[in-house]
Order: sequence, then structure tokens, then C-alpha cells
Amino acid sequence: MAETILILSTAAAIAAPSGMSEYDLAGGLRGQGVEVLYAPGSDLPVPAYAEIVIEGELPPVEEESVLEEPFGEWTGYYTHSAQETVVRINRIMHRNDPIILGAPPMLPTVPAGDQAVPLYSASVTWDHLEASGVQNIKGVWAYARQLMMVVSIEQTGAGDAMHALLAAAGRKRTGGMERYFVVVDEDIDITDINHVLWAMFTRVDPSESIQVLRAPTTAIDPRLSPDKRAAGDLSMGIVPIDACKPFAWKDQYPAANRVDET
Repeated sequence: MAETILILSTAAAIAAPSGMSEYDLAGGLRGQGVEVLYAPGSDLPVPAYAEIVIEGELPPVEEESVLEEPFGEWTGYYTHSAQETVVRINRIMHRNDPIILGAPPMLPTVPAGDQAVPLYSASVTWDHLEASGVQNIKGVWAYARQLMMVVSIEQTGAGDAMHALLAAAGRKRTGGMERYFVVVDEDIDITDINHVLWAMFTRVDPSESIQVLRAPTTAIDPRLSPDKRAAGDLSMGIVPIDACKPFAWKDQYPAANRVDET
């Protein structure tokens, strides 16, 4: 049951293609179908092991709305204010003593729970990289709710790192706010931020290894200026960082001073 809840949470965060059921997407990630049931008098399937189900209707915002502000977003800032539609609740169903899980959209902390764990990085970004022809991917991780994406590769040719960077930066993003993309060698533990920072601090030549590109962002981006927001200019710089050893002389790169943990 816990596995099903985790998979459904992951599928809910993924921008499923138009016409695809998120249950089908969750079933594909899980490797088997997701158990559902139908509420009495309803044709809407709901997760069979849900803790709580709220059934309702969303009228058009022109018909009924309420001013929503301020709204704390996953960026860790209060950025949203607008007339939003309401939900007309028809029915609430729940298990006995339901457990309500949440992910408060607050300033990232350490340990950060879902803010540090890549909810869909491995399933979406990795697939996108492979579809883009990136080879020898060793891992994908994310920090601060996907604001920084880290990819580990085994370099087998010149340009592999930049290929991975451009592919990762070019993925259609659900939230549209990934700001930093970092590619590291396979010897870096991408799940340890200290290892990632060590690679960035010791294998990056800022004059050669860092690029700045323009890309779409989202309306909740706190860095958008009032003028840009008013003009509808939802663009922002993104930073691809090549933190790999230079391929041309990677075999001559100084050996790392580390203890073999095995």
C-alpha cells in the first residue's frame, strides 16, 4: 500500500501526455496496475487504498471564484495572488483514522524530505536523456524540489557532458523553474550534496565550464521582476555546469584523495 501511495504521488507530479490516464502512468512506473474502486453513484475511479477521498465539482472561474492570497508555493516564497475557482464538495470518504500526508511548500531545509528526493527525476529526466541519445547515464538526482538537477555520466567521448547538459535543460518541465543543471563523472555520489559541490569546486573552470541560456519559467518564479511579469515575459536564465573532468586529459587528472570504504 505504501508503494502504491508513493507511485501515485510521483505520477501526480508528472505532466502526463494529453489523453493519458495518470493511473496508467502510475501502473507503468510500478510495473503493475493500480487498484481502484468506484464511489457509490460515481463513474470516477479512486485509489482503492486512499486514506481520504474528496469528491467535488470545479465550476468555471467566471462562475464562482475567490481571491486567493497570499499562497505559499513550492519555491519557498509567497508569490501567488489571483481569483481562483472553488471546489463544490459533494462527498468525503475516508478510512478509519485516516493519515493525511503533506509536503508543506516552505523554505528548503536539511533533511528536506521531498525537497531533496527526486520525486520524478529518475522516471522523467532519465527517460528524456535516453530518448535524446545520451549514453552511459549513471544516475539522476535533484535538489531543492528540482531547482538543481544533477546527472552522472561515464564519459566515452568529447562532448558527452555538454550533450547531457543540453538534453537535461531541454526537457519540458512541469514547474518550469529548474535553474541549474550539473553533469558530473560517475565517481561522484550525486545523492550527497557535498560530493556534488566538491566536483563543482574542483572540476569547473568558470570561464569554460559554465554557460548561461534563456528558457521559459513559471509565473510563480519569485525572481521575475514586476515589469517582466506585467509584460508577460516569463523567461529566465538557466545555468548548465560541466563539472566533469575534461575528457581530453581526464586520465591525467589528479587522483582523488579518498579512502576506499570497502
